[in-house]
Amino acid sequence: MTATKTTTSQVDPIEAAVAAGKETVSKAGAEAFQGYEDFVGLGKDNVAAVFDSSTVLAKGLMDFNEMWLGLVQASVHDGVAATKAVLGAHSVPEALGVQISLVKANTAKAVTENRKMTDMSAKVAEGAMEPILKRVTATAATVEKFAKPLSV
Repeated sequence: MTATKTTTSQVDPIEAAVAAGKETVSKAGAEAFQGYEDFVGLGKDNVAAVFDSSTVLAKGLMDFNEMWLGLVQASVHDGVAATKAVLGAHSVPEALGVQISLVKANTAKAVTENRKMTDMSAKVAEGAMEPILKRVTATAATVEKFAKPLSV
């Protein structure tokens, strides 16, 4: 009978250790599975962010092309008007005056339109990068959360 009590008292710590081990493994497995789900979700969200970024970029390029086409059309129209004005001049000084006025107007317009295009380009780049930057931040936070238990 004393042998049974000794065996029983020896089994209790072993059973407790096994139970604790099972609980730890179960908890670690659940955390690993959750981490796996988080990483799968990251991939899906990252693809969505790239899609959103591409959409913003495509819209920006369309707007940029529309602006460029408008500039080309205006330039052709202004060139025709300037040619008519130069051909309608009655003297060389008058023709030079028309030409100088055209150069000044075109230079001012080029500076103004260049500024508009630069601003538009910056806005498109900022808008296209926004979803990507959000995902980089979210991914870094998830990786940090997942890696934290591993570093302990």
